[in-house]
Amino acid sequence: MSELKEWNFDGSSTGQAEGHNSDVFLRPAAIFPDPFRGGDNILVMAETYNNDGTPNKFNHRYECAKTMEAAKGEEPWVSRSIRSIFNLNSFGTPRARLGYLRPNGPNNPEPNPAAHGTASSSS
Repeated sequence: MSELKEWNFDGSSTGQAEGHNSDVFLRPAAIFPDPFRGGDNILVMAETYNNDGTPNKFNHRYECAKTMEAAKGEEPWVSRSIRSIFNLNSFGTPRARLGYLRPNGPNNPEPNPAAHGTASSSS
């Protein structure tokens, strides 16, 4: 990665810097083979830095890298939450596939289905 140069751009045109001090620098952070063009082509992921060398406020990669480094010895747990499974009702608004989902925690009582329009009525 040392052969890749640092680039800069006018951050005021992208809302990443003020007009009077608008240089934002792109520093290469990772290189990947280009899956679209193939061959010797590469994709370069970069971090953004301010003119004074501090990470730009939109450089989320910097904070993420610090967090990942601090947690590199941890074993991640991954699961799919039932709360993320939704479909659309007849009005096009999200609705839980398995009914009304209440907030987590012991202090949240079961909801009243009639209050949420999910109770069936006999008329």
